[in-house]
Amino acid sequence: MNTLIAPDKFKGSLSAWQVAENIALGIRDVIPNAQIEITPVADGGEGTAEVICSARGGEWVTCRAHGPLGNPIEARYVWLAENASAVMEMSEAAGLRALKNGVRDVVRANTFGVGEMLLDGAKRGAREII
Repeated sequence: MNTLIAPDKFKGSLSAWQVAENIALGIRDVIPNAQIEITPVADGGEGTAEVICSARGGEWVTCRAHGPLGNPIEARYVWLAENASAVMEMSEAAGLRALKNGVRDVVRANTFGVGEMLLDGAKRGAREII
């Protein structure tokens, strides 16, 4: 039996890879000789960079940036050396995970840190930023 496992993440709990691996474990419990192909997918939101990194053989790089309320953070993005591309997720610098101690202030929040990520990618020599 050939089986393709192509899930998205379970937001807040498991990455797309973790979901796929757990589904594969369940299938192998029932059908030990199953031929399984794991191909995680993403919807363009959180987790997309991880899927692209795995599929294309990229590497995670970090840069200094500012979170939504101006706090210093280490943001990360995927670098694809083969074609000098950077794959970024806004949530790294502007999402809830970038908030210090979970403090929220929609009046002061901004996306300045996303610009810092873009600048870092450009300085690294990115010909394309996704």
